[in-house]
Amino acid sequence: MIPESNRYIALSGGVGGAKLVLGLSKLLSPEQLTVIANTGDDFEHLGLSICPDIDTVLYTLANWNNKTLGWGQEGETWNFLEALKRLEGESWFNLGDRDMATHITRTEKLKAGQSLSEVIAFLCDRMGIQHPVVPMTDERVRTIVQTRDAGPLAFQHYFVRDRCEPAVDGFEFSGIGDAKPSPGFSEALDNDLTAILVCPSNPFVSVDPILGIPGVVDRIREKMIPVVVVSNIVGGMAIKGPAAKMMTELGMPKTAVGVAHHYIEKYGDLFTGFILDETDAYLAPEVEALGLSTIVAPSVMVTLHDKTELAARVLDFASELKSRQMVTTTAVIPIKQLADAKQRLSGLLSAEERKALFTAMVADVLTAVEACASIERIIIVTDDEEVAELATGFGAEIRPEPEDPGLIEAVTESGRQLAAEGVHCMIFLPGDVPLVSPDELEVVMEGFGLSDQAEFLIVPASDLGGSNCVAVSPPDCMVFGFGEDSFRRHLGLAKEQGIDPQVAKLPGLGLDIDTPEDLKLLLDQVSEQARDGQESGREYSTVRFLVSSGIAERLESQELKV
Repeated sequence: MIPESNRYIALSGGVGGAKLVLGLSKLLSPEQLTVIANTGDDFEHLGLSICPDIDTVLYTLANWNNKTLGWGQEGETWNFLEALKRLEGESWFNLGDRDMATHITRTEKLKAGQSLSEVIAFLCDRMGIQHPVVPMTDERVRTIVQTRDAGPLAFQHYFVRDRCEPAVDGFEFSGIGDAKPSPGFSEALDNDLTAILVCPSNPFVSVDPILGIPGVVDRIREKMIPVVVVSNIVGGMAIKGPAAKMMTELGMPKTAVGVAHHYIEKYGDLFTGFILDETDAYLAPEVEALGLSTIVAPSVMVTLHDKTELAARVLDFASELKSRQMVTTTAVIPIKQLADAKQRLSGLLSAEERKALFTAMVADVLTAVEACASIERIIIVTDDEEVAELATGFGAEIRPEPEDPGLIEAVTESGRQLAAEGVHCMIFLPGDVPLVSPDELEVVMEGFGLSDQAEFLIVPASDLGGSNCVAVSPPDCMVFGFGEDSFRRHLGLAKEQGIDPQVAKLPGLGLDIDTPEDLKLLLDQVSEQARDGQESGREYSTVRFLVSSGIAERLESQELKV
């Protein structure tokens, strides 16, 4: 059941977009869905104002569409066009007799001074369409296709008259610099939106014109909501239109990955979700590597059932992404005085060496946490000025240690404060786990905090004694029990509070440094990572210090057995 308060904008081109719009209209009320149609394809022909993408959406929602061709009206006749051909008129654009009534009505009203938005609203009313369909702009914007041999071509000349034969070099949108969103588009952007849904439409000539209107991308970005794309390329082919051919000529892979790459390259992190067809499921890792959350769903829409099923998957995915975005996670890292750090290493290291080692370890931990996309904020609990200066360089907030000393109180007090601030999740980790990686932190946070119930996750030390990392949601839901054998104690405490604890065993987080044996394990683990090609390109401050200071060599000479 979709909450009545949910609001969506669907960006649509022609045939492919209209199919998904129809499916969405079966699941969403007119108050929940606004369809923004591309007008870059619009042109003037035989004195008539023609809006191909808008008309395709309108005919589809009105159930007037020719379901075989995908465009035009059902039961169309071609008497006008045949008569025009006999008179050697310009007959390259197929104008059906019924279709002519739409174009003539629109042209008359525009000439009488009505805006395109007003005309489309009239057509929706006469066609019995309840869901608002609005043009992207009321200003004149025209797509120009740059071709290698034929020069610049108006889109319909390229697409229909020349049958997409000229090789494409690029695209321009004449007039877009002076355009502004139509009133309906602007009003929809002002709503408390749940998501923007990009229908399976040509990214270059259907979606880019809409997003190219000055101010649109900035207004969407300010919303901080999911923007979900359904790929218009399936199995290396466009569902409809010349997109695959264009991609080849532009030197892009004609795959769904090429579509995803275009959106990321042009708009950055504006886009958050991507839907692949089942045929292209094997491409999911490549799309996800671009930073897009990805799902696989049947996206070739033939029947009404296909359209509504895909619409349901799109809406579910958007809701999931919205829930993820609502989850805020703060990392809390308590750090005691550097001068007191790592006393158990005093037999091997001097006080200055212990201080320098711990500083390097804290830097490695902060590097990993800062690089983790799932953690929005870092809090360092410390009274040490040197630690504070180091952490500030990583964008961390500094909070003083509580009056009652100790790790339990530091984490507990942080949890209380964060819960009061409305933070959803808190992740605690110490400063002495230098091999922690952003990937391990993502494993901890994946799906965490989405439940309505309290959640608690532990990453135990490698010997299953201590609790090297804990995640809690909400931040104040747990009584903590750090100290010796805290892993088992935390499992029991969680169950006492009615929480089913989760456990994640991770090698980097599992190795906390307290003894010479731990240092040897650290060096061995880094060497093993290098041999296996893991953590490529990452340099550890801790390892660099151990090698440059000669400590690594001293460890080898002692022939420690671990």
